[in-house]
Amino acid sequence: MELSEEFILELTEVQQRLFGFLFKRLADREQAREVLQRTNLVLCRKSSARNKFQGLGDEPSKQDA
Repeated sequence: MELSEEFILELTEVQQRLFGFLFKRLADREQAREVLQRTNLVLCRKSSARNKFQGLGDEPSKQDA
């Protein structure tokens, strides 16, 4: 799984806020941690897949022609 540095930084920056949101909704620290961990995995997988296929359907720019 290859993730961009920008994605990792942004995901790291929002961890506290995401945990706070989940804890407020679930009122259970352990459950909030588990949901956060699963959420992070899904986000990483989706980001990795997006990076892998990004540009496959792009037309060459005028500079490339």
